[in-house]
Amino acid sequence: MKCMMIVAAVMVTATAAFAAEPSTPKDATLKATLTSKKESYVLDPAQQGEAFRKKIADAKEKGEAMPKPPAVEMVLTVTNTGKKDITLQIGGDESRIMLALEGKGAVSVQTNMMMTMDYRMGTPTKLAPGKSTEIKITSLAYGTRNISDYAYWTEPGEYTLTATLTAQTPEQEQGVTIVSEPLKVKVEAKK
Repeated sequence: MKCMMIVAAVMVTATAAFAAEPSTPKDATLKATLTSKKESYVLDPAQQGEAFRKKIADAKEKGEAMPKPPAVEMVLTVTNTGKKDITLQIGGDESRIMLALEGKGAVSVQTNMMMTMDYRMGTPTKLAPGKSTEIKITSLAYGTRNISDYAYWTEPGEYTLTATLTAQTPEQEQGVTIVSEPLKVKVEAKK
């Protein structure tokens, strides 16, 4: 019984942390920068057009598995531009990256993927003033455990992608939220 109460308390704490609308602490300045290692991405012909967008909508409605989102080579760099050390819990259930994809043919959807009920701890990452940490983004899968949400570009053209990192920190009880500047992404039709 005692064990069940502890597990429930951890789950409630984790849920409350995200429900509290964390924000960047006023005395700890953090900057998020989203960059791409590629100048452009090639649109998979199987993930193009109205038929593919309908396939996503149908999978969502029927509770079926979603198609895999596009692979990317991006990095979210978090820099401490303040005068105090700050520690972020990165990579576990107490942190998540959300992506906002905008442009003609942009589709974002919550997946129907089930998750285990275990609580996964993140890695404490201490950032001294002026120091940075890099988080690799390898696909347009994001959200809780990088599996709860998918984004797709379904037409060639220009898109913007914004990343939002929410993480817990011992220095601020409700955690922090850091939003990157939008990154322009060029998506080309396969030749």
